[in-house]
Amino acid sequence: MSRRFFACALLLALVGCGSETPTNTTSPTPVPQHGPYTLSGAVRDEAGAPLQGAEVYVGYDPRRPGFGEATTDLQGHYLVSGLFAGRQPVYVSKPGYLRISEMIEIAEGAVKDFTLRPGVIVSGRTVEAGVGPLNGVTITVTSGPNAGVQTTSGGPLGGFSLPPVLPGDFTIRASKASYDSVDRAVHATADTHLEDITLKWAYGSCLTSVGPVLFDRVPAAGATASVAVETQGAHNWTAKPNVPWVNVVSNASTSGSATLQFQVQPNPIGALDIRSGAIEIRCRETEGQNIWITQMVNCQTTVEPDAKTPRVFPAQGGIGRLLVRFGVPGCHSRDYSEVDWMFLAGVSSYLSGELNFGVLRNPTSVERTGAIVVGETRWTVKQDY
Repeated sequence: MSRRFFACALLLALVGCGSETPTNTTSPTPVPQHGPYTLSGAVRDEAGAPLQGAEVYVGYDPRRPGFGEATTDLQGHYLVSGLFAGRQPVYVSKPGYLRISEMIEIAEGAVKDFTLRPGVIVSGRTVEAGVGPLNGVTITVTSGPNAGVQTTSGGPLGGFSLPPVLPGDFTIRASKASYDSVDRAVHATADTHLEDITLKWAYGSCLTSVGPVLFDRVPAAGATASVAVETQGAHNWTAKPNVPWVNVVSNASTSGSATLQFQVQPNPIGALDIRSGAIEIRCRETEGQNIWITQMVNCQTTVEPDAKTPRVFPAQGGIGRLLVRFGVPGCHSRDYSEVDWMFLAGVSSYLSGELNFGVLRNPTSVERTGAIVVGETRWTVKQDY
């Protein structure tokens, strides 16, 4: 579940539901919650042995009438009651076995047996040290009966999911060109989501450390910054930007440990998008480190609260709404909270012209102050204790 989805749900909870005078006092005909039909059968493994403790679910949604569920007994038998007639989805699962689903026609005396085969799904995500999600990482099982099974991470969060593997203990390796490989021991007796697998650039015998490696939210007006590059002895290295709007000021090519200085040029007025680039520090083609740079865009933004947004939020928290106007039409800004006790909800302000946010309860004994940022415009929030 994404953080913004959770925030939206929490915001709705804080807002509550209004009450209106009903226009029709006639009570609706109650919808029956349970039907007269059943589905029964047995769940076995591939050898035909009964599986106790398998879960069988019938229906689309537990909140809807006619949904049913059951757990198999010692003989692998199940009986799901309270169903309505018609085609319904049936889901069967048990830890250590691959979940199956099938559409079944529910009618008088419906019977269906299922066979589960051993298997688990191992998932997770890959990230670059100090930066964030990293795509294009190959995840390979390197030990056990599943050796050779592999997949590649991708998507906005660097997520991956291995093809079904046999449950048990095995090792996986995360690898990508120019990065140090990472081995991870996995214990998976059921579907398992791993902690983040963190990769860093391959320093080899040249580099010992480079930092910082991420310059996020560089002002649209531009900035000058520096990076400490530490080497093992007097190794030669170079620093080359991969975008024209970043210039290396000092130590574009040098030997031994040094401080790299660079300049980010202004993002022109009238630009519509945040832009990203990198400085590639290299000892040789496969050894080095990227310095990642993201620069804001000047949308000429103005922000003001609506009439219902408190000037000072009470200790128990609350909700607020900012009205956003952009001097550059079509400009794509970024919204964020500078503190973890405020969350954003809804779509981005450049799509809606507004920004909804929530303030969590203040558990401290002092007043606190934070800020909501729209593009490069900050709006300060105060909260009582």
